[in-house]
Amino acid sequence: MHLTYVCLSIYLKYQGFARFCTAKYSSAQGDLDNVLMHLTNVAVQKHAEDYNEENGGKWHIKNLRLWLQATCGQEATAREFSKVSALVYLIYKAGHVARSYGTRILKSQCPHIFNT
Repeated sequence: MHLTYVCLSIYLKYQGFARFCTAKYSSAQGDLDNVLMHLTNVAVQKHAEDYNEENGGKWHIKNLRLWLQATCGQEATAREFSKVSALVYLIYKAGHVARSYGTRILKSQCPHIFNT
């Protein structure tokens, strides 16, 4: 009998970025076809009136953290970043992602981030 144990290391890079839509999210039936509300791809968002050419609809993760701290407080922001780290760990531990170039975590506005 041959047993193999493979140790998995997960490295969370804090050099990432957060990408945003130009339209505020809504789950209303009439908004389901609004790609500006549901897709963060630059190829889609660059056609929106509110598209920001300067930042391309994305913020460096450090800027996101600073904004969240200013808007929601340091404790709530630290708690949410900890939840993201735990979620990434659980996704990989469960084996749902064999190979990944990034893990996407979807959150909406600040008041809704902290409701769990």
